[in-house]
Amino acid sequence: MKDAEVEESRLLQILDEAAHMGCQNLSLSGGEVTASKHNLNRTLNLMKHARSVGINKIVLITTGYRLDEHIDKFIGAGVDHIQISIDGLEDFNDSYKRSEGATKRAFNAINACREKGVHFSTNSVVSHSNLDLMPNSYNNLLMLE
Repeated sequence: MKDAEVEESRLLQILDEAAHMGCQNLSLSGGEVTASKHNLNRTLNLMKHARSVGINKIVLITTGYRLDEHIDKFIGAGVDHIQISIDGLEDFNDSYKRSEGATKRAFNAINACREKGVHFSTNSVVSHSNLDLMPNSYNNLLMLE
């Protein structure tokens, strides 16, 4: 466990408290959930617990890394919606994510969501570095239809 990482037991307690106060929605982001078995299992446990304490909507925010390999696990854990980050055209997005193939993996994740009937959306961080790329990036997403 990393020094700054919150203990899973504490996170489960926070979910209990949030549900008790009437929380209905949970969005999970930060760190790539499928980057390690630890992250994956932790996220799945949090989703299952959230569902068990009455949280009705669970959203996962991800780059899509290996999501196609694990989508059935997320469905089983209760995910309602997956938001996939794509920050520009392929060359920029791969560079921005510091991961060759990141864009292809994001599109694989989108296709996996479609095949499994999971609601999904995309998000983009827009900055001075990619502002000019956004119209073409948007057009690429439209071609998915």
